[in-house]
Amino acid sequence: MLQLREIYRDGYAERFIEDWRNGKCPRFLFGTNKLARDIACEVEVDGFINTVADETSYMGKPIVHALDDVPENALVVHCVISWKVKHLEAILARHQFRYLDSTRFSMEMHLQTPMFHFTGWAEDIQLNFEKYDKIYERLADQESRDTFHNLVNYKLSADWRYLRGFENRQTEQYFEDFLNFPDGAVFADVGGYHGETSLEFIKRYPGYGRIHFFEPQPDNMKCAQESLRTYP
Repeated sequence: MLQLREIYRDGYAERFIEDWRNGKCPRFLFGTNKLARDIACEVEVDGFINTVADETSYMGKPIVHALDDVPENALVVHCVISWKVKHLEAILARHQFRYLDSTRFSMEMHLQTPMFHFTGWAEDIQLNFEKYDKIYERLADQESRDTFHNLVNYKLSADWRYLRGFENRQTEQYFEDFLNFPDGAVFADVGGYHGETSLEFIKRYPGYGRIHFFEPQPDNMKCAQESLRTYP
């Protein structure tokens, strides 16, 4: 049966939030993007961190330009929500200050800042748990079950630790080693962006039969048409 563990109960996030609220440690947001601005509008911060910015202040607060200049007792919320977060956390881990990702921070602090990757997920999982569990039970191998378990719990809790072991291999995401498409295979690339996945399919299966490519954004479609124009 699919197990829902809302968050890792190691006390780290709880202590981080408690210390942030009491204001006894310097509090920083890593980043000067819209997400950082939205969070700073809801909580008190002492400064921002941006290692590439030329500006010296943001929203009236100082910008620290080097991680080595961040106090060791500081609390840092990193406002990176792309695939680069894993790389960033590896960098932050080299320093003494404590850090937490913005999604977990926002959920623990009950902020109004929208986290579009997670909006509605917890409610849907709780409401339709039987359906999620049915999918889990239908998976034939333990690796698939573990993967599904971690993804569901990640969406439920926004805890990045459920993504340990995952890799960013977007161009390979539909081409796992156990797949072996025959000649004449038909591939549907739905939401094809610039055509990278279709190009990977062509490279791996030159005997393909047809590709159906869908992309709603006109500029992306134009780039894809240019990339794929030499292929039937």
